[in-house]
Amino acid sequence: MITNKVGYDKKDLKDAADMMSKTWTYHNSLQGNYDLEYFYSLFLEFSNIYVSYSEFLTNEKDQLVAILIATPTKVKMSKKILSVCFKSLFGLLTGKFGNRLNAIKVLDILLKDGETLMKDKEMYDEELSLFFIDESCRGYGVGKQLMNNYIEYCKNNNVKNFILLTDAGCNYGFYDHYGFLRINQIHSDYFAHPEMEYNGYAYAYDVNKI
Repeated sequence: MITNKVGYDKKDLKDAADMMSKTWTYHNSLQGNYDLEYFYSLFLEFSNIYVSYSEFLTNEKDQLVAILIATPTKVKMSKKILSVCFKSLFGLLTGKFGNRLNAIKVLDILLKDGETLMKDKEMYDEELSLFFIDESCRGYGVGKQLMNNYIEYCKNNNVKNFILLTDAGCNYGFYDHYGFLRINQIHSDYFAHPEMEYNGYAYAYDVNKI
């Protein structure tokens, strides 16, 4: 049985990191001993700084199995984002991302690739910053229902459009079938399936389209 949960707590970070590491391959570029949970849980914490809408689903064992987080595209610096930045720096300095020099290189390229894909971000009202469904729940319409819920929120809160970043490791065909428009694509050595010509994508959705 899948149930809704308000927000997330510390014990959910491992479940979130597990979901991300099964889809994203960023950690494969790290060298040496690294903390997989620490690395991927930061993506959840960054996404959760400026939340406009979120849904978290858990199974009968109270394990996190689905995440959808949306954030405004225009935000200001805050103490909360500084706190997560310091946590990232702490992880880098203490070796939680493995070899420090390599980690700096990987994170810098990931950041630049993300900025390239999302160069039109401020033209949109919101960003779907995190959207994950655990493999145990796929094929049951969970992702579609979460997306339907979010779009209903958008319609009721004057959110006209939103943007998201994804890569070839994700089920990006979901966005094509749902009616998203692919607005940008790049090749990245650090995204999944680097053998593909384009393996990173930005999609946009017009909430009020007919």
